[in-house]
Amino acid sequence: MILETIPEIQKLTTEEKLILSDELWRAVVGESSYETDPVVAEKLNERFREYEADPAKAISADEMKRRFKRTKDQGRNA
Repeated sequence: MILETIPEIQKLTTEEKLILSDELWRAVVGESSYETDPVVAEKLNERFREYEADPAKAISADEMKRRFKRTKDQGRNA
């Protein structure tokens, strides 16, 4: 694993790790020939427009995780 080969990463603060991950992501995207699926991009834009129209309907990341877990658990118990 990369963390084992670069132990200095473990010494970083959480904020520094987040900055590093962002820098790595930008480096990968900049080098990539990957293109966003137009259908996915449009869906994301649609959801963002819905959020802008009524931010009160948005849910937190924690709530989204709870809903996902509940749905996943219900699928196991079916």
